Amino acid sequence: MDKLIPLGSHPAMSKYISSALSRPSTLPEPFQGASRLDAFQAAIENGRQFLPARYQKPYVDILNAALVQAEEALKPLGPRATARRQAVFAQLESVFTVLAAPIVQLSGSKYQKELKAFLALSSNLFRRFIEDDQITKASKLKLLYPDLDPLAFFTTDQSGPYALGASRELPLTIIAKPIAQATCLPLWLADGHEVAGHGIHHLVEGLQTDIQKAIRSAVRKSFDEKKVKTSTQTVALPARGKTFFSGLLGEQKTLTTREFMCELFGAWVAEISADAAGLINMGPLFVDAGMLLLSNSRHNGGLSTTSEYDSQSGFAEYPMDLVRVLLTIEMVRKLPIKDAPLYATALHERLVAIMGGSLPAQVSWLRKSGSYVLNMPLADLRAVLPTVAEAVLKSKLPSLSNQSLTDVMTWTEADEQLVREVSAQLENGDPSVDIVVDARHIVSASLMAVERASTKRDFAKIAERIQATGIQALADIYDSQCLLCLPSQKDSSETEATTSLTDLVRLVKEVKALRGR
Repeated sequence: MDKLIPLGSHPAMSKYISSALSRPSTLPEPFQGASRLDAFQAAIENGRQFLPARYQKPYVDILNAALVQAEEALKPLGPRATARRQAVFAQLESVFTVLAAPIVQLSGSKYQKELKAFLALSSNLFRRFIEDDQITKASKLKLLYPDLDPLAFFTTDQSGPYALGASRELPLTIIAKPIAQATCLPLWLADGHEVAGHGIHHLVEGLQTDIQKAIRSAVRKSFDEKKVKTSTQTVALPARGKTFFSGLLGEQKTLTTREFMCELFGAWVAEISADAAGLINMGPLFVDAGMLLLSNSRHNGGLSTTSEYDSQSGFAEYPMDLVRVLLTIEMVRKLPIKDAPLYATALHERLVAIMGGSLPAQVSWLRKSGSYVLNMPLADLRAVLPTVAEAVLKSKLPSLSNQSLTDVMTWTEADEQLVREVSAQLENGDPSVDIVVDARHIVSASLMAVERASTKRDFAKIAERIQATGIQALADIYDSQCLLCLPSQKDSSETEATTSLTDLVRLVKEVKALRGR
């Protein structure tokens, strides 16, 4: 094939993404303002009808138990107990709006093809990890129901996508994607972060802790061996900023840059490792999608250069966008593909363009109130990034039987070849996209095709064709693999579910916290 040109026109791509994210769209809201139980009962009935038998006990029955508890709470309430009745319905609404959304949308028709496509990708990323022989042998997977693929749904909330991981209360993963992204397949590369990262990593006992230890050990070693050179040797925190570091600081007024970096990147481990998962599942264009999505979600059209710091709890788990992207570009350099340097250069050029032509000299930490805590030269952070990238991708982890993330799974030259071939098919509107390729390859190929088309005069028309062809190909995978086939006849009405309505309300509050991150 021709020499790879990873990225096309940034202005055209930015306009394309912005247009997609601002497109008005609506979703059914059957539970909003409900004062009767009919809508909730209908959702349960649809769950019985549209989901396989294996989803009944750990999912539909749990929702039904919450409904039964609400019914019991409503029975003794007289007509004057308006406030108490409203409180019960408010709890039901909050739970069903999120947790029953997959049922509502799968049983509808408006976005059914897009939802099938979304489910196909989520299933592919999930199965690729938990069915991998090396991972099965190497790790202690905490799966109550290993045969349950994630359920997915679209949301009108634009602060996503996000994943609600499997838990004791609801033992399957639920993935949410803003409805605006339903019509922009290239942005689905972000699911590599949510599904393959957040949705899966917590299922491997000790994985996050092991990666955190590996990062801190590698950073300390690099400083000790003089492999990392920073302009600052110490970091001074304001008086109210020292509480979190009291165990490290003692009576000192400063913290060494070495220890500061260890604490910082250790605190960011969940997001860093989820980005690594996105990269090794979706390929280098995962970084491009992340930049396009983040920059079009920020009010100034750039990437954030600030992160949060709390004097009691320390660093927030979310890095500033700029450092996060720079780190994933360093990870790209370490992929076992011949075009890794070409991708890294193109991605860095895109990053500079997004930041207005140059990168800032420093980044900052703020309190929740927005008040300033400290600044740090960006160059000092960049000096540490190659070490962190190496540690995340290649450290031998006890939770994976002393294998690294890239020992058990990575992006290969074969993946690259598939994406390049499929991208040409999508651009040509070829309906016979080979459905034996992974769903993740089709999604990555859609961004490659759109980037290539962004330099052409009929970009909008080609992008529309890529979208339609890609969604159809993914929906075909869903149908051919029978991901959510109609259930066998089974009466699960007598199944006891132990999760309470209160438990589910708490889960939904966690979802809201994820939205606001």
